Amino acid sequence: PSALVIYRITLPAEVALPLDLALRIPAVAGEPHAVAARQLDGLNNIPYERQVSGAWATISLSLPQYQAQYIQLEYYDPTLTTDGALRSFTYQWPGDYAVQAMSIQVQQPLEATDMRISPSLGSGALGQDGLVYYLAEIGAVPAGQTVQITLAYQNSRGILSLDGLQVQPSAPIPETSLESAGWTRFLPW
Repeated sequence: PSALVIYRITLPAEVALPLDLALRIPAVAGEPHAVAARQLDGLNNIPYERQVSGAWATISLSLPQYQAQYIQLEYYDPTLTTDGALRSFTYQWPGDYAVQAMSIQVQQPLEATDMRISPSLGSGALGQDGLVYYLAEIGAVPAGQTVQITLAYQNSRGILSLDGLQVQPSAPIPETSLESAGWTRFLPW
């Protein structure tokens, strides 16, 4: 019923920390699904504040000096429209900050057909997960300039991509039974 939007932001190395950022997302999205920063032990949720002003919600966050310069913000946008099997969605970058190298990636939903993206993001490529991804390197975008992407596709069953993905082991799983492993090895546990 909604589109997942993920911002993956890498700050330039010359940006000094600590740093306060304010990123706008559509107010109808409600609270973000995740606001995280890369730290020594991986990607971790960080505190934020949300303030609504008209159609936009500002997500304010502070990056302390010790944090890495990578932020990930995720939200579900409920403006995805459905008309029978037709699904359509428009994404807009509000242009609050200058961007040195913007790229946009769209994942074609599982079982979706007749994918149309405007402006075009190319013909798409099959990802390792078996889904098709469209990618465009937009490049530099000055502050104040918005970027808009509109997409439409057919999806009669409306199955979520996540539901169709199979968990795969990173290596073959040995077929060892408890009997062949020797049950006494597990007694201390």
